[in-house]
Amino acid sequence: MGTKYSWNLSKIRGRHDPYAAIILNTPIIGDEAQILSFWKNASLRVTVDGGTDRWRNWVGGRTDLPEPDLICGDFDSVSSDTLEFFTSEGRRSVVVETPDQDYTDFTKCLMEVKKRRPELKTFFTLVQNSGRLDQIFANIETLFHASSLLGDDYLVYLMDNESISWLLRPGIHCIQYDAPIEGQHYVGLIPIEAPVQSCTSTGLKWNLSDQELAFGKLVSTSNEFDQSGECVLQSSGSILFTLQGIGL
Repeated sequence: MGTKYSWNLSKIRGRHDPYAAIILNTPIIGDEAQILSFWKNASLRVTVDGGTDRWRNWVGGRTDLPEPDLICGDFDSVSSDTLEFFTSEGRRSVVVETPDQDYTDFTKCLMEVKKRRPELKTFFTLVQNSGRLDQIFANIETLFHASSLLGDDYLVYLMDNESISWLLRPGIHCIQYDAPIEGQHYVGLIPIEAPVQSCTSTGLKWNLSDQELAFGKLVSTSNEFDQSGECVLQSSGSILFTLQGIGL
């Protein structure tokens, strides 16, 4: 049968558990109130390398927002002016250079957070799924590193203003949501690591029945929930689960 996992979209979207908010070096786009909620309600706020410039520029002259608790990266993209700003006297941010080139700045960020705040098991990462394709794949690769470097009890989500993605490990996944979902939504089951020999689903508009998912054969994209309130996936391999229509 495999390991069983439960996911509640209302709980994920509401970010009910203590979490780290991470901003990467991508444009900060979305509803201002949602971005502020994402940042203010975090237990730990992190900007990664050039993401520090992005956050500083987005904040502008406002002084009512918490500064990053942690700024990390190899610092090849953040401006010297921004680094000087956050390391100046009276600033509260901890600045940590992570020069190791074997991992991306995002992956090193997760390891740094675990070292400093091991009780935080949930990471919400603000990304953009357009622009540089290599960076998009690098972010996805970090999802695979997360379980091996951090542990299986750590949850890493990639979020933008319109979508959320996370990794489903081999096993049985029960995904619950409040039905009906308002507005258009699309579900993707992407065999990003390797061919998935067997995948079976219930609760989707187009269900799978012991079918192989693989590039060049079958990849389930533009699928939808059937509005029953529950989707169950049984998979023999890892799947990138994507949901468009529910983001920040």
